Amino acid sequence: KFSGLFADFTELKKFVILDYGYFLPFARLLTALFAAAAGYLMYKLANRIFSNKTVAVLASFLLSFNLMFFQVTHFARAWALQILLLLLAVYVYHYFFTKDEPQAKDYFLVSAVTALALGVHLASALVYLVFLILYFYKYSLKDFVSFRSGWWNRYRQFIYLQLYLVVWLALWYYLNPSGFLIYLQQPGIESVSRDWTLGSNLIFYAKILFSYDVLLAVAAIPALVLFYKRYPALCLGFIAFILAWVISIAYAIHSEPRFITATIPFII
Repeated sequence: KFSGLFADFTELKKFVILDYGYFLPFARLLTALFAAAAGYLMYKLANRIFSNKTVAVLASFLLSFNLMFFQVTHFARAWALQILLLLLAVYVYHYFFTKDEPQAKDYFLVSAVTALALGVHLASALVYLVFLILYFYKYSLKDFVSFRSGWWNRYRQFIYLQLYLVVWLALWYYLNPSGFLIYLQQPGIESVSRDWTLGSNLIFYAKILFSYDVLLAVAAIPALVLFYKRYPALCLGFIAFILAWVISIAYAIHSEPRFITATIPFII
């Protein structure tokens, strides 16, 4: 309104939604910027984990020139932003666990980056599995469920973190209820032919990965063993996210190769 381009919000909404062609070049530019930022953040994350700039540059290169990632960055869709926010969440998680005594603000920051990721795509909430595995690897799960003396003092901030996430979810639902529910209301594979099963969809995505990125898929197997030996908790967190993500997209009746793109940074 202040720019004088639009008389009110209705005109702005019409321009963005109905006259989408005018907005498309700008939207694609934003997508390209998100993709570039994701490549840079991949470098920062890898350098933070491995403390090796050569490995970090290689990781950034593998993501930036990955066929599926490169493909989705050419469309004015949320995929590049989603990958950027997934990487940001993991970066903050890693920062959190390198601190000796995380403070209340650190827990809130974890909730904020997780909320940003799921705000773009509800399934991105699965990245929180990485945090939970890291958390209970550092702070014993056995101790957490024991409720022994001093439990509240030790885990008070962790409980607050779960409450923060509930508030963020409520906020996203309030702001965009239809967009929030669309992923929960999609029909699953049980609503279609018996020939279309969870197993067949899992095979479909496995074939996609080996068709589009056979070198990455093959190299990831021995790399996984080495990564686990050096960073077991982080490795398990990445595996948990990849498996949960693939199962979630395999359950949907609408399957596309690009749906697996969010797992590429974790495989790299």
